[in-house]
Amino acid sequence: MRRTIEMDLVYQPGIDQAPVQTQELYRAACSGDGVTVNTWRDIWVKNYQACNDRYGDFSKYTWGALYGLNRHKPAICIASGPSLRYSLDALKENSEQEHPILTVSTLHNYALMKDLGIKIDYYLSLDAGEIVLKDALEFGKNGTDYWAQSTEDNLLAAAFSPPSLFEKWKGKVYLFNCLLPDMPLRAKLNEIQRFSHYISSGGNAGGACIYTAKALMGSSTIIMCGYDCCFDYDMKFHMVPTQYDNFKGNGAGTTVPWPDVFGNLRKTWPSYLNFKYWFDWLCMTIPGQWISCSEGIIGAYREGNIRHIQYKTLKEALEMYQIADRVFLQDIQTQTKKPLALKDYWSDPKQPLDITMF
Repeated sequence: MRRTIEMDLVYQPGIDQAPVQTQELYRAACSGDGVTVNTWRDIWVKNYQACNDRYGDFSKYTWGALYGLNRHKPAICIASGPSLRYSLDALKENSEQEHPILTVSTLHNYALMKDLGIKIDYYLSLDAGEIVLKDALEFGKNGTDYWAQSTEDNLLAAAFSPPSLFEKWKGKVYLFNCLLPDMPLRAKLNEIQRFSHYISSGGNAGGACIYTAKALMGSSTIIMCGYDCCFDYDMKFHMVPTQYDNFKGNGAGTTVPWPDVFGNLRKTWPSYLNFKYWFDWLCMTIPGQWISCSEGIIGAYREGNIRHIQYKTLKEALEMYQIADRVFLQDIQTQTKKPLALKDYWSDPKQPLDITMF
């Protein structure tokens, strides 16, 4: 039987620890590494050689040049899960601030952000397959030449990315490598060129965005948008219908159920459940402030949501930072609100307002 109802979504109660050991989470997250390496080995080597031929010395293009760029500041990391739709207005507002919070997004969101006029500081691509080119444009609706618009954009890309991605990208490129769990493969890549600026990603581009913002750029607070790791309630894997909803004509394929942050069961692929384990391990292990503005399964268990993560909307998460840029003046008679830029207030010690911030 199927019944459709309306209901209020409320976050689950918090729990102090996941009901499994952190070591088990990490072990589960890595369980598919052997299959991944065997599937992609030859493509990684071929693409890595092509990248070497194109750029020469990787040290001239290294992602490591961004070290400390955002030290002790917050960063917004953006994946492409279905709940991203609820963060778009706040992302737009952030990009229009005088001092916007730094953003790192998966390349999958590229055309979407272009259509909406949302400025992203860094796009990241981890995939070695040609599908990354299709994915990057998948959310676009304007039918324009999105690649031609990339002249002012920054791309963080794996050195084994498909050569066609580098051919199409018009902006700046920063390269990184991955510490692959296969010693003979590492040796083969080192024979082409030693490049030890490695990323740790949990096997997915969203994880690579977080590693970039946290470990490389030094961000103290990581705000995650679109990190669902599961299908939406309507069985859409992204905020719009995509090829992944009926992948290769097999529908969703093999899925497993898991509770989301509201306690409702979602369906996900086993590989994405492993990604969830990696994100949970990360937030439970690495010091810092972790804020999830996503509505999927990260941090969620049947027992509740782990307290290592704060759960809120992006609009709510940004309030603590925007108060340093502006406040609102409320007219008592009309009950209307007018924004006041604090740079204007603090630049004039004789201005007529008799106020304090709190």
